[in-house]
Amino acid sequence: MSNCTFASDATLNRTPRPPEPSHTPNLLSGQSGHDPRVLTLTEPRDIAGHLPALADDTIRAIRVPSWRTADECTRAIEALGACIDDTYAQERSLGKGGVAVYDFEGDEAGADEYFARAKKWNGTPRRLMRPYGFGPDLVAGILSETHPGGVMPEQLRPGSEPCMGIIREFRCGSRAGPHLDRTDWDWPNNAAAATHLALFSFLEYHSVAVLGGELVLYGDRLNRDEWTQARLSTSLYEISREPLSKDPVIIKPERGELIVFDAHRVHEVREILIGVRHTASCFFAWRGPLAPLGRFA
Repeated sequence: MSNCTFASDATLNRTPRPPEPSHTPNLLSGQSGHDPRVLTLTEPRDIAGHLPALADDTIRAIRVPSWRTADECTRAIEALGACIDDTYAQERSLGKGGVAVYDFEGDEAGADEYFARAKKWNGTPRRLMRPYGFGPDLVAGILSETHPGGVMPEQLRPGSEPCMGIIREFRCGSRAGPHLDRTDWDWPNNAAAATHLALFSFLEYHSVAVLGGELVLYGDRLNRDEWTQARLSTSLYEISREPLSKDPVIIKPERGELIVFDAHRVHEVREILIGVRHTASCFFAWRGPLAPLGRFA
């Protein structure tokens, strides 16, 4: 899949750094000023307390500016870039490092491959990002200490570790049309996936597009029939905007920031017109305020 040498050492040793000045990132949502549906935090440890509001759409997104330093972002692009491969069948302008549940859509033979590849992959970004730490690991560490239920690897297959995070590169012309992420649809007979009440996507930005690349959060939660009716015939996942909210939250990401949203709700990434978007991300499955968060990708 890549020219990276896999390693299993998950040791993290992030170099301490002084706090950076906070600021309110730009919002592009048709309104002037701050969008009240977007919560901006200066302290990552405060994220856990706002997850219930994110799950019920009281807030649409959480932003943590300056989550990663410029040096950390540069290191991530240089170190993790060698792991990126063109793995999207329909959208060749997208690259990815890692493996995702939706790649196999519940096929059991494919699931065997997913867990085999995940076992090899998980140590790689951890090794390459020393001494800074791999972003999804840092998020998991904070949530383990601050969320009442803690964090555990999602038990998609008990005894097998899932993929713990993926990296992506969106080059000029890349986009991700309106869609939602439903592991219970990708893997219909999976007992763990059937219990997800929300699916929080934690997305850190190592670089952002100069023009384009906005994150659009519609807030709509479609059922399977609604999704089927809205799905475009030209895509395996993309749906029409016609039935969706006409007042979405539209965020212009900034380099180094962390954005959190519920991927069970329809979202998209607008086309990259100028520049390149590099990210690292993972999911945390939500089953309620006291239940453990289940981490996977």
